[in-house]
Amino acid sequence: MKKKKLIWKILTVITGILMLVFIIGTPIAIHYGTVINWALGVVPYKTIKSDVEENVVYFPSEFVKKDADGSTQLTASGSEVYDDAALVKAGQELCKEVTAEGIALVMNDGLLPIQKGTKVGLFSQSTVNLLTSGTGSGSTASTGEYTFYTSMEHAGLVPNSALWKFYSEGAGKDFKRSGPSITSPADYLINEVNWSILESDSTFDSMIANDVAIFNVSRVAGEGYDIPSGLDNALTQSDLGAITATESGMDGNGLKLNDDEKSVLEGLKNLKAEGKLKGIIVTINAANMPQVDFLTQDYGVDAVLVISTTGECGIDSLGAVLTGDINPSGHLVDTICYDNTKNPAMMNFGEHQYANYRKDYLEKVKSSSIPEAFMNQMNYQVYQEGIYIGYRYYETRYEDYVMQTGNPGQYAYNDIVAFPFGYGLSYTDFEYSDYEVTEDENNVTVNVNVTNVGSVAGKEVVEVYFQSPYTDYDKENGVEKASVELCGYDKTESLEPGQSEKVTITISKEELAAYDSNNAKTYILDAGEYYFTLANGTHEAVNNILAAKGFSPETTDQRMDAEGNADLVKTITVADLDKEKFAHSAVTGADITNQFDDVDINKYDESQKITYLTRNDWVATYPHESVVLNMTDKMFEEVQSDYFPEIEEVNSDEYKMPVFGANYGLKLITLKGEAYDNPMWDKLLDQMTYEEMKALLIRGGHTTAAVNSISKPATSDQNGPTGFGTTFVGGGKGTSYPSASMRAQTYNDELVKRVGELIGEDGLHSHISGIYGFGINTHRTPYSGRNYEYYSEDPFIAGSIGTNECIGIQSKGIIVYEKHCFLNDQETHREGVGTWSNEQAIREIYLNAFSKVLRADMGNAKAIMTGFNRLGTTWNGMHSYINNVVRGEFGFDGFTITDADSDNEGIICVSYMYAPRAVSTGTDMYDGLYDNHGRTSQLDEYKDNAYVMSNLREACHRICYAVVNSSAMNGISSNDIVVAVLPWWQKALYALIAVFVVLFALCIFMLVRKPKEVEESAEKLKKNSNAKRVAIIVAVIAVVAVAAFAVSKLESGGNVKDFEVQENGDFSFTSSDNSYVIKVYNDSDVSNGTVADGAVVLGSQSANGGVGNINCVPFGENYAVVLYELDANYNEKQVAVLNGYKKCGVLTAPKATYQPGIPYIHTVDRIEIDLKDALASEALTSYQVETYLDEALTQKVESGCGVVEPTVEEGRIINNYLEFTPEIGNTYYFRIKALANEDIGAEESDWGEVTSFTAME
Repeated sequence: MKKKKLIWKILTVITGILMLVFIIGTPIAIHYGTVINWALGVVPYKTIKSDVEENVVYFPSEFVKKDADGSTQLTASGSEVYDDAALVKAGQELCKEVTAEGIALVMNDGLLPIQKGTKVGLFSQSTVNLLTSGTGSGSTASTGEYTFYTSMEHAGLVPNSALWKFYSEGAGKDFKRSGPSITSPADYLINEVNWSILESDSTFDSMIANDVAIFNVSRVAGEGYDIPSGLDNALTQSDLGAITATESGMDGNGLKLNDDEKSVLEGLKNLKAEGKLKGIIVTINAANMPQVDFLTQDYGVDAVLVISTTGECGIDSLGAVLTGDINPSGHLVDTICYDNTKNPAMMNFGEHQYANYRKDYLEKVKSSSIPEAFMNQMNYQVYQEGIYIGYRYYETRYEDYVMQTGNPGQYAYNDIVAFPFGYGLSYTDFEYSDYEVTEDENNVTVNVNVTNVGSVAGKEVVEVYFQSPYTDYDKENGVEKASVELCGYDKTESLEPGQSEKVTITISKEELAAYDSNNAKTYILDAGEYYFTLANGTHEAVNNILAAKGFSPETTDQRMDAEGNADLVKTITVADLDKEKFAHSAVTGADITNQFDDVDINKYDESQKITYLTRNDWVATYPHESVVLNMTDKMFEEVQSDYFPEIEEVNSDEYKMPVFGANYGLKLITLKGEAYDNPMWDKLLDQMTYEEMKALLIRGGHTTAAVNSISKPATSDQNGPTGFGTTFVGGGKGTSYPSASMRAQTYNDELVKRVGELIGEDGLHSHISGIYGFGINTHRTPYSGRNYEYYSEDPFIAGSIGTNECIGIQSKGIIVYEKHCFLNDQETHREGVGTWSNEQAIREIYLNAFSKVLRADMGNAKAIMTGFNRLGTTWNGMHSYINNVVRGEFGFDGFTITDADSDNEGIICVSYMYAPRAVSTGTDMYDGLYDNHGRTSQLDEYKDNAYVMSNLREACHRICYAVVNSSAMNGISSNDIVVAVLPWWQKALYALIAVFVVLFALCIFMLVRKPKEVEESAEKLKKNSNAKRVAIIVAVIAVVAVAAFAVSKLESGGNVKDFEVQENGDFSFTSSDNSYVIKVYNDSDVSNGTVADGAVVLGSQSANGGVGNINCVPFGENYAVVLYELDANYNEKQVAVLNGYKKCGVLTAPKATYQPGIPYIHTVDRIEIDLKDALASEALTSYQVETYLDEALTQKVESGCGVVEPTVEEGRIINNYLEFTPEIGNTYYFRIKALANEDIGAEESDWGEVTSFTAME
C-alpha cells in the first residue's frame, strides 16, 4: 500500500511540475512567437482561396520552370514553380562579375599581370580563413566552395599546396583572427603565423618554392563594435565592453600590421633578395581600409590590390585579374592612408561621456523606474570636422597648402595619403579627347571621347569632379567648401585596343549647391567659377584644377607634388549668389530650411561651444583633442524615456478620433496599385481594430503582422545588405554578395542594379518580401564596425550605387529598408549616443546619400530603418526630420522602422523609443520580436487620445501601402481571404497543458482515494459522501459547460440545402451569395455535427458558388467534410457536415522536367517529376516513365524508361526522379503516367503530355 502511495506521490509531483512548466512557459513562448515561427518555418496566416481564377503573380521571377510549350509552370494556387538551381548559378556568376569589376589595383611596379603556370604562394592564415563578409546581423554565409586556392587554380596558376596545407591542416591551422561579436566581448586579435613558425616547419622548403608570393591583409569588423584605433581619446566599445588591440607592433591600432604580419613580409623580402622569389603581391581583404605604412618600410612589395570582402564566390575572379584574363577596372571608394589617425574625425570618434553626468545625474537614473537607462543617456559624439571627412579633408588642405591660403601650416600630404579616393589602375592606357562641358537651367552635361591606346582590352571609369568657389560670403557665414567633390561617373564597355566610346554624364545642378545654415538657412549657389575635371581619383583632380589656375610644382616650391592636366578642366560661371533656386524641394515643392538647429550644440545651447574645422583657418581649428560637453538640466529632461513635449503643444481640436472595427467588406488587395491618397484607404483603415493597429506597430521584428479585418498577410523581412542574412533566427536562402564597398568600387550602375534584381529574386524564391538594407551610412572613419555594410566615405557614390541597387531589388517587389538613417556612423555606444553636428555636414554628407535612395524621383525606397542614436537629445526615430525632411522634402511615401527594439539583459537598452511619441513623430513600426519595454501599455495610455491614435492609423496606412504593392501579395487574388491562424506549436502547448492538468488531477485522485475496506467505517462514509457531493457538483458544472458549448455550436450553425460530395471530390450545394469555406477533418474529430476543440484541419478551401472539387486533401477515407459560411467579418458559421467521407478515383498524370546534372547539387542528369499537387490533392503512388527518340514514340530508349517510386521524408518528396544520361545532341521525348494503388482506391491515369528536350553539353 505504501509503495503504491509513493508511486502516486512521485507521479503527482512530476505531472504537477510539468503542468506548471507549460502553464508558465506557454505565455512566454507566445511572447517570443515571432522568433519561434521563424525557427519552425511557420507562416502565421492562411489564404482562403476562391474558385475564381486570376493572375496572382504580380512580381514574376525570371527563374522558373517551364513546360514543353515554354509556358511557366504554376502550382495549384497559381504561384510560379521556381527554378532555384538556375537562380543559384546566376547569382554566383554575378558575384564573380562584381569582384571582377570591383577589384582595385592600386599599385603595380610591373609585376602584374603574371603568366599562367606561375607558382604562387598564398601567405597568411587569412588566405585559408578568407573574409567573405562582416559580422552581425548583416553577415552572410559562404559555402567554402570558392577559395584563394581554387581561384589560382581556375586561372591557370599553380598554388603552393604545401603552404596551403600548412595553414589549413598543419601548424598554421590554429592561428585564426578573432575578435568581439554582437553577443560576446573580446580583444581584437589578428593571430597571424610568425615567419619563424613557418621556418621551423619540416615542409618549409616546399612552402617557399614559389615564383610569386601573395600576402593577404585581412581585417574583420561588424555590428556591435568598432575597431580600436590606439588613440586615448577614441576608445572603442562593443555592446558588451571595451575592445583593445593588444598584439605587438600594433600600438593598439587594429588597422595597423602587427609584428607577426611584418615578420612574414620581412621573410618574403629576404627570399626576393636571395633570388628565390620574383615578386610580392599584397591583397587587402577588408572593407575597413588598413593603414599601409608598411609600404614605406621597403618590404619589396610589387603590387597591391583591394579585394574588400568577397561574398561567397567573388574570390574566384582574383586569379583571373592576376593573369590578365580580367583587366582590373575597380576604383577606390575610400582614401587609403599611411596613417589613419591623421583624420580630423578621429579626435571625436569612439567613447565620450558628458563630463558631469556621473556626478550630477547618474544616481537619479539608477533610482528611477528604468535604472539601466543611464547606458543610453551618458554618451555623445561630436562631428567637429564638419564636411571635412575622407578626401574632402586631405585634398582640400592639400590645395590650400599648395596655394598657401587658409593658414594650412606644414602639411605633408604624401606622408598621410597612400592611395586617394577614386584611384585605380589598369593593364592598358586610356586617352580622353573632345572633352566638353555644357549647361542648361537645371543640369551640367559632360561629354568626352575615351580611347583605349594600350595593348589589351579594358574598361575605363570616367570620374567627374567639380570645385565650387570658396567666397568671402562663405567665410563670413561659415559655409565650407571642399576642393573637389565627385559629381558624376560612368564606365565604358570593354574597349579593344584602338577602340573608342563617347561618354555622356549629366549632372544635376543640385549637386553644386552648398547648404548655408547660418544666414540663408537653405541651399545656395555661390557666384563665381565652377571647375569641372576628369581624373583618376581626387588627387589628380585637384592637381588638374591647380594647373588650370596656373600652379605647378616649380611655381610652388614643390608643394604641388605633380603636374596637373589643365586640358581636362572646364568651367562654368554663376554671375550672382543665388539663394532661391534650391530653396524649395524639386520633388514636393516644400520650403527647404533649417531642420537641425537642435543637433548643433552651438545653436542648441549657447553656454557650450564647438569650434568646427574650417578651411579658413586650418591650424587654429584642427581638432587635437576631443570636444568636452556637459549635460544640462534641459538635456537631461529631454533624454528621459517618456519625454513627450508634442502632446502638450498639439492642438487636439485639429485631430479626430479614428474609427475602429467598421465593416465595409474591403480587402487590402483591392487597393493594389491605387494612389496613397485614394479615399478607399479611409474605409479600409476604418475596418482595422485598435488591437490590430497596435500589433502592426509594435510586433514588426522581421515581419509585418497579419491583419484579419483587411485580409493582410504577415510578411517575412530578413537581414541584408550583402544578400539575405543568415544570422540570428531564420534568414533566407540566396547568394552572399561582396561588401557594399566592393560593389561601389565597380562604378557600374547597371551591374549593381542587377545585384539588386538577383537579391530580389532570392527574396521571391524564399518568400521574403523585405530586406533590412541597403546600408547608406558613411565611412566617417576606417574604424567603424559596419563599414562593410556601407558604401563609401563619399555621399555621391554611396547614394548613386544605393539608388541603383534599390531600384533593382524593388523591381522584384521586395521592400528595401534603407538603413540606418542617419548619423549612425559608429557602433560604440550606438544605443542612445547623442550625436552633435552642424546642418551643413548633415545635409551635404550624411543625409545626402539617403536623399538619393529615398527621393520619390530617384530610388523611391519604400522603407527606412532609423538608427539607435540620438540627434542631439532626441532619438532618431522621434526627430522632426522624418516628417519635415524625409517625407516633406524627399517625397518619401514609405514607412519607417526602428532598429532592434530589444533589451538583451541590458546589452541593448532602448527604453527611450517611447511608443506614443515615436508613432506621433514619424516612426511607423518597431523592429521588435515581442512587446519589449512595455510598448503595449505605453500606447494603451493614449488609446483615447485623437492625436496619438490618428498618427497610429497613418502609420498603418504607410505600412499597408508598401505591403500591398510588394511581392507579399503574390498568390493572393481580390477574391481570396487572408486570416491569421494559431500556429500549430501554440495548439500543441495548449494541448499539453490540458493533458497535464488531466494527468495531475488523476494522480491527485489516486493519491487521496481510500481502499474499499477502510471506507466502510461511518466516519469514512461521511467523508466519502462529502467527496461524492463535490464530485457531483463538479460533474454538474462540467455538464453545464459542455451543454453551453454545444448550444453555442448549434446556435452558430445553419443548414445548406443539398450538400453533396462525390467520391472524386466534386461537391455541390444550394448556396446564397455569401462566401463559403470547406474544411476537412479526421472523421473521429467530428461527432454529432460538432468539431472537437483542437481538431486538426487536414485541408481547407474556398467553396464560393456552390460547386467545385475538394482538392485540399489527398485520396483517403474516414474524412469529415464541414462547410462554413463566412459573415461580413469573415467569422465562420458551420452550416453542413458530412461524416465518413472517402475520396478516391482516377489519378492525374503529373508533369515532369529534364534536369541536367549540376555540380554540388545532383551530378547525374535526371527526369524529375513534380508531385507537389499529387501529394496535396490526390495520392503519391508509383509512376511509369517512358523515353523515346522520336515524337511518334516508336523508338524507345530503355535507359530512360522505368518506374519511379517516390517517398516523403520530413515533409519533403524524395526519389521523385529517374536518373538518365542522354547523348549530347539528341532530342528526347518522354511521358509519365501514375500507376494504380488499390489500397487507397487510386485508379491508373492516362499518359501525360509528351515533353521534349535536347541534350546540350
